[in-house]
Amino acid sequence: MKMYVFIAVLLGMCSWAKADYFAWYSQVTVQPELGTVSISREQVWTEKRVEWMYEHRKALASRGIHVDAEPGEGPLVLVQKLRLDGQDFEITITSDHRSRMGPGSAGPDVHLSIKVNGMLRWDTTFGDFRDRYNLQKLVIHPAEKMITFIGARWDWDDLEWEQHPDPTVFYDLEPDGKVHRSWSGWQ
Repeated sequence: MKMYVFIAVLLGMCSWAKADYFAWYSQVTVQPELGTVSISREQVWTEKRVEWMYEHRKALASRGIHVDAEPGEGPLVLVQKLRLDGQDFEITITSDHRSRMGPGSAGPDVHLSIKVNGMLRWDTTFGDFRDRYNLQKLVIHPAEKMITFIGARWDWDDLEWEQHPDPTVFYDLEPDGKVHRSWSGWQ
């Protein structure tokens, strides 16, 4: 009898339980008056907002908002080209959420590459990557030929997140062919 009561209570409580409902997206914001281009990872919550975001994916892409792939979907690619302070930028964001297993597999793999005047200068994972790296925002300052960013990685020795030691990249000071790959730096 106790087992039946337990099952009835458990089933009754299940109707109150609700899974987290959220989705990620990447946003490219150009501020020509300020001379900056911001690229950030953002999140929406609630079923209503998430469903609206997926339904309006194409319209959002035209505004520089790249909605992540849904489970089983990908790769989705958003390429945004712009010219600012006499330089040409090509920003490519790829989201891929095809079936996979392991840590971080609940979200898609997101990749960011930035070309400056046709030369690849930044090529990294973007956002939360399999519980190891977390690159959340970059700001390009074309007049200074500089990229600043907010990123962290999981340090398995100290069991904590540590911030990137040098959050500034001067892309014109590096030789041709050098590409910044987030935590590992220039390669």
